[in-house]
Amino acid sequence: MDIIQTLAQELDKKPQYVENVVRLLDEGNTIPFIARYRKELHGAMDDTTLRTLETRLQYLRNLAQRREEVKASIAAQEKLTDELAKTIDEAAKDLLDLVIRVASGEQTKAEKHGFREISIFKDGVVL
Repeated sequence: MDIIQTLAQELDKKPQYVENVVRLLDEGNTIPFIARYRKELHGAMDDTTLRTLETRLQYLRNLAQRREEVKASIAAQEKLTDELAKTIDEAAKDLLDLVIRVASGEQTKAEKHGFREISIFKDGVVL
């Protein structure tokens, strides 16, 4: 799943609008400018949603970059196999799917059964 699709799913917005906002941000436009003067491009997202999109975009880009750095480091040691690269990519996808579910308010298995857990995505870190 690419970053645009992930953001669209997380924010429950059309991918076209998310892609437009990402392009505007990449061009150096500010959130207040986009919110006020580019409403036709973002489908009337409010400032809060635009800021959330900006924050999540940066996070997802950093995550993708870090994943590639890890794979490059392993490759430099000549230990990166196709299977290991695939495993790294699948683990990142699984983690991202979990983050999307938790961020959207879906209960985790532990919450359904009344267990305490570490939840860094919903309420801050809880031990």
